[in-house]
Amino acid sequence: MVKHEHHNNGVFYLILILFVAGFICLISSNPAGGTQVSPFFRGLFWVMICAGGLVSVLATISYLQRMSENLESMVDDLRRLRTAQIKQEAVLTDISDNVMLSDTIKSIAFRDKDLKTLEDSAMQSIRKGKTEAVEWIIDQIREKFGAIELSEKLEREIERTRKLSEEERAHEYISHLESLWSIHDYKMAAIEENELLARFPANERVALLRGETEKRRQGHKRELLEKMEVASRNNDHELCVEILKMLDMHLTPTEAAALQETARDVLRTRLHSLGVQFSLAVTGKEWSRAYRIGKSIVKDYPNSRMAQEVREKMTDLENLANGLTAGAAV
Repeated sequence: MVKHEHHNNGVFYLILILFVAGFICLISSNPAGGTQVSPFFRGLFWVMICAGGLVSVLATISYLQRMSENLESMVDDLRRLRTAQIKQEAVLTDISDNVMLSDTIKSIAFRDKDLKTLEDSAMQSIRKGKTEAVEWIIDQIREKFGAIELSEKLEREIERTRKLSEEERAHEYISHLESLWSIHDYKMAAIEENELLARFPANERVALLRGETEKRRQGHKRELLEKMEVASRNNDHELCVEILKMLDMHLTPTEAAALQETARDVLRTRLHSLGVQFSLAVTGKEWSRAYRIGKSIVKDYPNSRMAQEVREKMTDLENLANGLTAGAAV
């Protein structure tokens, strides 16, 4: 745009010079103030005037041509902007559809999880004889989730439990407590044990269960520690780590602190072992195995230096494992 303005100014000055030159020729042709103008200066005057007019016409044509080119350029820019806008709208629509789909999938997943939580709460309230709480949960299940079958199932369970004798109710409570022991959920089992003792204080069978949850927790912990010791002797680092994960749920803060150094040694040894396996897999071009081991390193030791180095290579390893890259540098 600046170049065009300079060009137009130059043309304007050229035309002005030509017209002024013609006028000077006309004046200078009769310096004495006579009325006669010599043919030479008259001809020169008209040559200057015609040249100025010609330059004006050419400048006008050039200006109009540039205007036309600018208009065409503006139209092309508008077309490109419109095309980009259409593409952006398509991308945004696709993203919106994916978000809606994702939200739908998540709502289904959360719905199942919420229903399971409500069902567990309802069953716990039924065992404790909290009828009002159960009825409120059933209303939520029916009205909010539309799960008619589940609500009817819980209503039948309420009716069945009402017909049980005190001894039968205690027996069912004990069965539930035993199921918690079987899955080693001693935290919830301790709560249920206290509830059971408070609700059936005169029941002899219930009275014998006092302290049973803690006894079982300690027994399970000793069993896990023994297994970890054997796994450590056998250099089975994978099993050691799995046992440590299970132990973590059953240790008190004091016990966890005492086991901390052992856990660090196990984790360091396993990381070193994984690093060696990863290097051997890469050297042997076993890309699928290298990718699998790399994922374990990044997942289980995310803050380690080895994980940072492996993380940078994971994309190439995944491509190689899937046969998408013939010669990536790893």
